[in-house]
Amino acid sequence: MKLQWSFEPRPWNQAAIPLIDRVAAMVLLSGSVFVMPALVNIFFGDRLDVPDELIFSALPGVIAYRLIPASEIPLRRLSAQDIKLCVKMWLPLLLTVGVVTLLWSSLLKYLHIPFQEKQVWLTVIKEYHGVELVQLFFGLCVLPPVVEELLFRRLIYAELLRFGKVTAFVVTAILFALCHFFAAGMPGLFVLGAAFQFVFLKQKNLSAAMLLHGLVNAAAFFSTVLS
Repeated sequence: MKLQWSFEPRPWNQAAIPLIDRVAAMVLLSGSVFVMPALVNIFFGDRLDVPDELIFSALPGVIAYRLIPASEIPLRRLSAQDIKLCVKMWLPLLLTVGVVTLLWSSLLKYLHIPFQEKQVWLTVIKEYHGVELVQLFFGLCVLPPVVEELLFRRLIYAELLRFGKVTAFVVTAILFALCHFFAAGMPGLFVLGAAFQFVFLKQKNLSAAMLLHGLVNAAAFFSTVLS
């Protein structure tokens, strides 16, 4: 079956975004995802708790939004259709990811390949309470969707379109999975990356992809808190 979406994907309008701004946005966003968490932990780990580390790490990526015109993202207020689609997809997506992750983990165990059961950020949730837990929620469920969706859904995807729509779609989802450095969750993260990309392309709105991303992260957060 041919994949259909209503938003015709296209590369960046290079006339609207100078090369230096595109490069700066890529550096800021990539730094937030790949570099800043390690640097903040190395230089400020003894003075900052995990919630503060997550928030400080994401700030460069948030700044990147100032470099790209809204028409090139595109980023709009959530519509009723955006919310309806995300809510409709949320539970089936969680179930799909759960099944895929279970099967993949079983295969890793069968092959005697060691792996971490949970992502590192989820393992520290129970250590925090009150205001710090709210900060941790913000650092895990709000800021990551803001930063990662612009980086993967629009910036990296747009750069990969020169190789074709399907290639850009698949490779972007693969890179999204790899960037989490979580072996047990790789197939599930690929499914999530593909789902977020689909929502963005279908709704023509990055906010819709952010919402679904945030809902998924929130489910992991609260399931850990309440477990």
